[in-house]
Amino acid sequence: GQIEGAVTDPTGALIPGAKVTVENVETGYRREVVTGNEGLYRIPVLPLGTYKIGVEAGGFRPYRREGVVIAAGAIATV
Repeated sequence: GQIEGAVTDPTGALIPGAKVTVENVETGYRREVVTGNEGLYRIPVLPLGTYKIGVEAGGFRPYRREGVVIAAGAIATV
């Protein structure tokens, strides 16, 4: 499976350089990426399971989301 998306501020402007962390809540498997110049990220080839996602960027409060389920061949857009 895969998790992908865009990091935006409250006005909808894209935020480059934000750190996105995903962690499988069952196994503890963890990956981190940084958004590109257009504020987009993609984390491919994730083991199946339920994930929590965290996003951090300078000048913004951290964002957290839990309960993102990745199934075989699934792409979760968060």
